[in-house]
Amino acid sequence: MASGMDTANRALYAALLVFLTLMVACTDSQGGKDSSTSIPDSYQKYEENGVSFSYPETWSFSYDDTPSIYTDRGIGLDISEFSTATLLISEGRSLDLDYVTNHFLSGFQVPEGDFIDNFTRNSVSIGGIPAETATWEDQFLGKTQYELTVAKVQSKPHDVFVVFSLSDEDIDQSQEHKERFLKSIRIQ
Repeated sequence: MASGMDTANRALYAALLVFLTLMVACTDSQGGKDSSTSIPDSYQKYEENGVSFSYPETWSFSYDDTPSIYTDRGIGLDISEFSTATLLISEGRSLDLDYVTNHFLSGFQVPEGDFIDNFTRNSVSIGGIPAETATWEDQFLGKTQYELTVAKVQSKPHDVFVVFSLSDEDIDQSQEHKERFLKSIRIQ
C-alpha cells in the first residue's frame, strides 16, 4: 500500500512540476508586462549611473546632469524642436505631484499669462501611474497648442518624475509613447 501512495505522490508532484514550469515559461515570454505597453525593438535604450529607460527612435538624448536645475539629477530628451521629456530624480527631499506641476506651469506663466487661453488641468493616470495634465493655447504669435504632463513614476527610495512638455503636433504624436516610456524607467 505504501508503494501505491508513493507512486501517486510522485505522479502528482510531476504534474505539478510540469504545470509550474509552463506557467513560468508563459510569464517569462510576456516579460510580465501587458502587451500594450511592451517596448518596440526600434526604441533606443539608455543606461547610465543606475538609471535605465527606453525611448522612441525619433526622440534624441539631450543631457544627464547631476545636480539638475530642479532636482538632484535630471535627464532630458528632445522629442522635437519644441517638445521635451525630462526625467527628474529627487534624492534629497520629498516632492509631490501638485508641487512639481505648479512649478513648471509657473515657469510657462500659465494660466496667468496675458496670451493664455483655454487652460485646463486634470488629474490622470497613465498606465496606472499618477499624473497631471494641463493644456492651453498661447496666442502670443498666432495660436499654438501646449500640453504639460507631469507623472510621478516612483516615491521610494527617491521621488522620480517625468515632465512631458509638448507643443502642437507633438501632442498627438507622443501620446502612444508616454506609457511605454514611463513603464520602462528603472532606478537602482
